[in-house]
Amino acid sequence: MRILICDDTIAPLTAMKEPIAQLAPGGSTVDILTGTEVSGAARSLEERRRAASGKHSESPPAWGSHPFDGVDLLFIDYNFIELEDAGGLTGSRLAYLARCYSDCKFIVVLNQFGRNRFDLTLRDHPETPANLHLGSDQIGNPGLWGSKDWPEFRPWIWPILPEAVARLERITAEISGALDVKILEFLDLSDRVSVLPRTVRQFLVRDDMTFGKLVIEAENGLDNPDRFFNDSVIARFAASQVSKWLDHLVLAAQDLLIDVPRLLSRYPSLLRNRTFESLHGQPLTPDFVETLELPVYLGEHQFKKADWLPRAAWFRHSLLSDERIQENAETAAPGYELRFAEDASRFIAKEEAASFVADLSSPFVQRFVRKNRGESVEYQPQLRFAL
Repeated sequence: MRILICDDTIAPLTAMKEPIAQLAPGGSTVDILTGTEVSGAARSLEERRRAASGKHSESPPAWGSHPFDGVDLLFIDYNFIELEDAGGLTGSRLAYLARCYSDCKFIVVLNQFGRNRFDLTLRDHPETPANLHLGSDQIGNPGLWGSKDWPEFRPWIWPILPEAVARLERITAEISGALDVKILEFLDLSDRVSVLPRTVRQFLVRDDMTFGKLVIEAENGLDNPDRFFNDSVIARFAASQVSKWLDHLVLAAQDLLIDVPRLLSRYPSLLRNRTFESLHGQPLTPDFVETLELPVYLGEHQFKKADWLPRAAWFRHSLLSDERIQENAETAAPGYELRFAEDASRFIAKEEAASFVADLSSPFVQRFVRKNRGESVEYQPQLRFAL
């Protein structure tokens, strides 16, 4: 992987580079842009933007020659307060320019919402150009980089970064020749769209929206009157936005689709070779989930476009009608003493859990985190604990 970090000062980056280099896949390179290099990179992307829009431009860099071109994983600090010539540049603006006017792949904006924060809304920020928002204090968290040995603080909403980069490239290739295809049809969701609340569907503007039109017409797409400098970025832009919509608005609601923790909570009988209680304290890493050997027939209910989500998902209502699942034949939901901790990616005892209400368009908004959380991570907004 080619990894690039952008910040206004060199000191914080020096501390970040080493843990990233240690955790990234073998053979990865980690480079840094700082100070005037960052503002220069932004100006070059602005030149591409102006040239694409038919405005006067000095000499936009040729495609493939910009420092962001070909970057697999781009980290951008949100605040550029030390840049003397920043001209109001923020990490969010630079992420937008990078997404529209460079060939970079996965974009992470750092510290826009805090250096070490757990987002109790569980929505992340799908409307932004970044693929992920993260506090820089968590850069060295091994749970962000690998599929095993997750520490006690490892939010379930996080992707595994090397896998996320690879998935984004696969889904980009998947729709590169299908930009005129309707999004919901492509994802096999057309006949299920009525289940989605209007607040979720409006992200796609309308139900017949295509991938190509989404990046032009959506509020979170290309700014008006901007135009693309190179059309090769359209598919990646669309793939990025739609995958975030699926993850942070559709799957997070646990209404149309459910993930592994909700599947096991509702149907513990699927754990044929172990008890539900045996999951207590066990991180639900991808490697561990593979050992569960869930029934093969669950594949009939699974969301088939697996690359569009960072974790496996199943259709809730389809599962409810499957009589092969033991709990569907019972009149009451199974009783259990464990709760899934969203901040730890594992089940914990109910007396160890604190409940909060996520900001999601769903009837399933009561979620849990650990009571014993320490003080280093900020859980915000705190109001979510009182609802």
